[in-house]
Amino acid sequence: MFALNPRTWGVVATVALMSLVSACAPAPAGQTGAAGTQIKSPSHWLLDNERSSLSFVSIKAADLPETHRFTSLSGTVSDDGSARVSIDLASVDTGIEIRDERMREIVFAPIAAAGSNATAVVTTQIDLAAIQALPVGSQRDEMVELEIEFGPVTLSQTAEMTILKMASDEVVVTSRQPLLLNAGLLGIGEALDTLQALAGLPSISRAVPVDVQLTYVGALAAAAAG
Repeated sequence: MFALNPRTWGVVATVALMSLVSACAPAPAGQTGAAGTQIKSPSHWLLDNERSSLSFVSIKAADLPETHRFTSLSGTVSDDGSARVSIDLASVDTGIEIRDERMREIVFAPIAAAGSNATAVVTTQIDLAAIQALPVGSQRDEMVELEIEFGPVTLSQTAEMTILKMASDEVVVTSRQPLLLNAGLLGIGEALDTLQALAGLPSISRAVPVDVQLTYVGALAAAAAG
């Protein structure tokens, strides 16, 4: 059992999540319904955790990959284009309970102790007008600049995302290709060394591929559903 780059995943997850937030822009303000009435664009967007996923791959012993995930994600996109995604690192799910516990205690606990509540945060500024102009049922690729906060570490990262507009008030954002994070740059290298020793592994890769699929819904739709 090995606890792998959980922090990296958190960051990536955070990163990917923000990219997704970027994709979630309100529907065009000028769009009209079948009856000719104007459809009001959502004032902001909310991440639907139940229909979203953030996974990362850990590679141990040089060539043995395993896929893990974070099950608790949240995010918003404001009407001014400010996007923010939060990843609850304590929600890490590797499929093995003891490994989850080690990740929380060895990798994420120090972050919580520093006052970050074991949460990775990704923020960005996006052009909502471009998303509003995207026809329902169509998609487009977009490069997104992200700022990732992982405990005391802040990194800038570029992510390539595919944005699919499902409805005027629903957008799905997926990573066009895995986002690669470096565990060393995230400040968790020593924690990974500890995990590697506990698991009796010859190595745990510092490179962490992260994939995301995020669903955002307009605040008006979310309120109606509730």
